[in-house]
Amino acid sequence: FTPKLADFYNEVNKESKRIEIIFASSDASQKEFIHYYDTMPWLAFPYKDERIKTFASKFSIDGIPTFVVLKKNGEIICSDAYPEVQEKGTSALEDWLAKNQTNQSNKQNNKVS
Repeated sequence: FTPKLADFYNEVNKESKRIEIIFASSDASQKEFIHYYDTMPWLAFPYKDERIKTFASKFSIDGIPTFVVLKKNGEIICSDAYPEVQEKGTSALEDWLAKNQTNQSNKQNNKVS
């Protein structure tokens, strides 16, 4: 999955930064983490960082690979984006952006009522 995700990341960010990915490793050793992370063009939590456990708990992550799409404020847009990237490629981003817009419009409409 990582090569496909790297292609996705590079393609959607070609013109300008549209999405950021933060890798949360479950590697058994720092050496494995460094070797694997070397293939990635995005950010990563440091190896064994405590935030990884917090993140996994907060978003109910119990397996790998897991790809969660969040808004800037931490709200979930898509809790299982892995198959969407596999099936849709870069059009998955457009779906997430549209879903985010719909959610924002619904919130504004609810405030006006």
